[in-house]
Parts: sequence; structure tokens; C-alpha cells
Amino acid sequence: MQDIQLIIEAGDDGFWDRVTHNDDLIADQAETVEALQQNMKKLLLNFHKAPDVTFTLAYDLLAFFE
Repeated sequence: MQDIQLIIEAGDDGFWDRVTHNDDLIADQAETVEALQQNMKKLLLNFHKAPDVTFTLAYDLLAFFE
């Protein structure tokens, strides 16, 4: 199982996230943090063949206070 840091920031239309994996920056947007995690797992599986991923959640606090 691979543990990857998932950085989350709040936006006007929900949440944005980003992950750096094998020198690739992958970003996505969703209405909930749970949806972000599901979407990112699908993206990592499709593009990097990473089937067993867990996330350590980190929050971009600057975006939360703007």
C-alpha cells in the first residue's frame, strides 16, 4: 500500500486537491473531500497503475482564510 500526501484547498465551487506522484502534478476538483479522494484514486489508477493508495490529508490553510 502506498501512502501519498493529498493537499486540499477550499474554492468557491467546492474543494481542489493536488498530488505529486512520480514527478507528475495531478489536480482535481469536487464538492466534498471524500469525492476528492475517490477521484484521485481513480486518476492514480488510470495514469500510474497505482491500485492500492491511501492518502495523508494536508490542507492549504492560506486558501481557507482568504
